Amino acid sequence: MRLCVIKPDEGLYECTVCCLPDGRYQVITADGICLGFDADSLPFSFEHLCEAAPLVNMRTREGCMVIGEQARRMMRHVLVPDDPAAVTDRTLPSAEKALGCLFPMLLDDEDAEKTGSASGSSIRRLLSMVWKVEAAVLPLAESLLAAYQSTQVKRVKERQRRADCARRLQASITVWRAANPEAVALMVGAVWNSQADSTADGAAGVAGNISSAGSATGKAPGADTAGQSAAARKGRRSATAKSRPKSKVKPGEEPALHIPKPLLQPYLLLLDENDVDHICRMALAFALDPVIAGIKQRHFDGLTDIVSALRSSKPRSSIEQMVTDATSRPVQRPDRSKAAQCLVELRHIMVALQAAVLVFESAPGFADAIASVFEEAVVCARAFYSDFADDVKANHQYLARYLDSDFPEEKLLSEFRARYPNAPSEPGATGVFMPGRDQCRAEAYAKGDTTSCGTCEKGFASSDKYSDGALTICCACSHPKILGFVVLDRKESPQVLINALLSRFPRLPRYLVYDFACGVVRCAMVKLPWMLRDLCVVSDRFHVCNHTCSHFFNANSYGELDFKNTLTHEQRNASIRKMEKILRGAGRYGYLALLCYHTSVLNSFADSKTVYQQDSLAAAAAVDARAADGQAPADFDVEAAARNSAKPAVTLPAQFDVRADYFTRHPCRCCGYTVPKEAGRG
Repeated sequence: MRLCVIKPDEGLYECTVCCLPDGRYQVITADGICLGFDADSLPFSFEHLCEAAPLVNMRTREGCMVIGEQARRMMRHVLVPDDPAAVTDRTLPSAEKALGCLFPMLLDDEDAEKTGSASGSSIRRLLSMVWKVEAAVLPLAESLLAAYQSTQVKRVKERQRRADCARRLQASITVWRAANPEAVALMVGAVWNSQADSTADGAAGVAGNISSAGSATGKAPGADTAGQSAAARKGRRSATAKSRPKSKVKPGEEPALHIPKPLLQPYLLLLDENDVDHICRMALAFALDPVIAGIKQRHFDGLTDIVSALRSSKPRSSIEQMVTDATSRPVQRPDRSKAAQCLVELRHIMVALQAAVLVFESAPGFADAIASVFEEAVVCARAFYSDFADDVKANHQYLARYLDSDFPEEKLLSEFRARYPNAPSEPGATGVFMPGRDQCRAEAYAKGDTTSCGTCEKGFASSDKYSDGALTICCACSHPKILGFVVLDRKESPQVLINALLSRFPRLPRYLVYDFACGVVRCAMVKLPWMLRDLCVVSDRFHVCNHTCSHFFNANSYGELDFKNTLTHEQRNASIRKMEKILRGAGRYGYLALLCYHTSVLNSFADSKTVYQQDSLAAAAAVDARAADGQAPADFDVEAAARNSAKPAVTLPAQFDVRADYFTRHPCRCCGYTVPKEAGRG
């Protein structure tokens, strides 16, 4: 087996279908398969050529519109109240930041100035157009007040600061409760009740719950809540959280938001539930996650045009025209505007705008609020992707050498060889098997690197139950190939994936699919910010149920990923897992040789299937071109067109129609033709 793969056919490890015209891959997928070596074998390590990349000063390059990841997670608990937002001594600073962004009026002017951010005002305005923020944020304010009064610190200055903050916050809550009794009652019914009550339709159900609670105790809802101690309120919330059944999300399904309807603005309740969901998810995406996860340099001009349309005299008609341009067929409109192309790529923004235009008349400030968030997001992304100053660049040689300039592939490879003439290249030494892909960059993360990957619930990077194995990298077409794999001598982590991507792909792909997408983005943000200028990392459609992150990491949010197979790594790893017992006992060299041989066999089958599919698609494209020119009659003979172009013929139903509705972008699994659903399997 080792002899068969010493010099393999490099064409088997390239996929022209998944490549863009400039030669870079549009989509690649990656995942680890944990098939460890024999437990009795000696530990080993491959040769890693690494240039340590230092941390970047994130004070000026947050990449987020709200500062502090833990603060953004607490904001999610407020806006999507599945669980109470409990404040501990460790999360107290984050709670202050979250409260300062959502409802700074409850804080003192000095405290609000410390916890606020430059773009916090635009986010606060958009969130207040969607949520009744004052009612939603009150539980967080009271939890923060309880933390001020209960937590103990040794530092005298900090203890005095918390005492002063508790006194000011207590006064602000008391004044606000007295001035807003309706919001207090709304908060009691919508947030502290069970999830079933909080998601009841309409405000009538909530009013009934509140009145029944008041009649049972003989007190008004606001007075009942105000009279309780902090410990009693905390105990009530904990009991509610324990008694609430947690819904299980099936693989492949996106977790539902479960936002109580009474917490939303009244004009949103007139819309369809899907429209409300799209608007809420867009607002949460910009508020709770790094905007640079979805917004790239190529989107700046398009978003600027969208901002201008939202601030025009007729925002609804302008946005609808852009959506029409974005959703029209390429044959009918080959040249899209920058704004339309931006909406095609960022589809979660497009569907949110389609829903938002329905309330522009009832909520006049809604369009301008969305425009302000988009404008601030572009400013935030520009600052994140901007080049370093000359004096700072000297401390970041890795970025300046490998990611600063758009070097041609040949120049990047030649400079790397000149710098490291003795760099190992054999798979047995490096553990990397990617035929035709010589190493072009040094690895950025050392073997013991512990760069933070964020606070997502996925969090497998710190788990010890996984053994070493292999990381497979695949394309994402109908008949995918394994572009290569990396035999792991450490635990699978985002750092290993980034090393493999940087060292073997001179031009990074446009989309990277990985089940821990948010961890890859956050790991790259703090050391390799320029890596994300054009690279978008998303989670595959199977593992999206594991995340509480936003639409920026969802594959369904990007139009260019339509009909792309985001699970190719799982499908290829399934066949590898059948050899689990053999691989576990193969040892270091046998493990590598067996995987090389098996990869070559799988790619040979995929390559032969791709040839037939591409020939069929070429014949179908010829038919589409004739139909667009008006040259194809209704009874156009597809078989004759295939024969005339020397392509294999395909038998189609007699009632098959080749007019404008011929192609619906549903490719046949057998031959690759795209046929309308009513025509059968084809």
